[in-house]
Amino acid sequence: MQAQDVLDRVNADQIETIRVVFTDPHGILRGKVITASALAGALQSGIRVPSTLLLKDLSHRTVFPVWQGDGAPMQGAADVVLRPDPASFKMLPYSPHSALIHGDVETIEGAPVAFASRAILTRAEVALADKKLSAVMGLEVEFQIYRVLDPALAPAQATMPGVPPQVENTTQGYQYLTETRYAEVEEMLDRIRRGAEQMGMDVRSVEVEMGPSQFEFTFAPGAPSQVAEMAVNFRTLAKEICARHGLLASFMPKPALPNAAAMGGIFTRACWTRRGAICSRQTGRI
Repeated sequence: MQAQDVLDRVNADQIETIRVVFTDPHGILRGKVITASALAGALQSGIRVPSTLLLKDLSHRTVFPVWQGDGAPMQGAADVVLRPDPASFKMLPYSPHSALIHGDVETIEGAPVAFASRAILTRAEVALADKKLSAVMGLEVEFQIYRVLDPALAPAQATMPGVPPQVENTTQGYQYLTETRYAEVEEMLDRIRRGAEQMGMDVRSVEVEMGPSQFEFTFAPGAPSQVAEMAVNFRTLAKEICARHGLLASFMPKPALPNAAAMGGIFTRACWTRRGAICSRQTGRI
């Protein structure tokens, strides 16, 4: 998809807002929401966001001394530019007036920001291609879905970091791949599966995992950049769909809750030559 294709799609589908995002070092999508009338300019010139978005921890504190030259990846708190990639354009099925597009992070001068997640992965793919190799990855995502009892929105709870919401389980757990457990949460998981498929994700299975409130989605294999974008899109989609129904989707390694199970995100990977032969330690190609 090219820039004009994106503009035509937005006009034809009467899209009102476009979420221009990038993947931060923690795998969180950050960016700005622009209106349809601003999209042409954004595709041509990019949009500016504060560079400190690249330097924050998950509590949103800036963890590098941005006003000091030594030890800081970037100096000061100047803007960087998000350059939207038309090929990443996706409609949001749970917000039909909105769309999502990923951007490459550049300096004001137009140079790629070397430690931006997308740039790192692009360099790795180029390095493989220089060796006449390519990689294929398959994604398995484990996560938990809780029912929110108290969203913790009282002013006194608006600390940094904020007070976590109070939740309860959606399943009791310890019934791995049990049909009746799946049936209990089918409606909830169907919403997520359908949303993922409508965004072009090739979902292969939806599974009840071992722990309380724990589930797994698996996807068809693809190129590293394709799978990486799908991973962050899926995580965002699951969180946003759940939030609309009074639920909380958590992808942290292990929630700080009694009896919560640990989780993993699994990337099954293979490396191929241009002739279609798989690389192995025996062939000496890896």
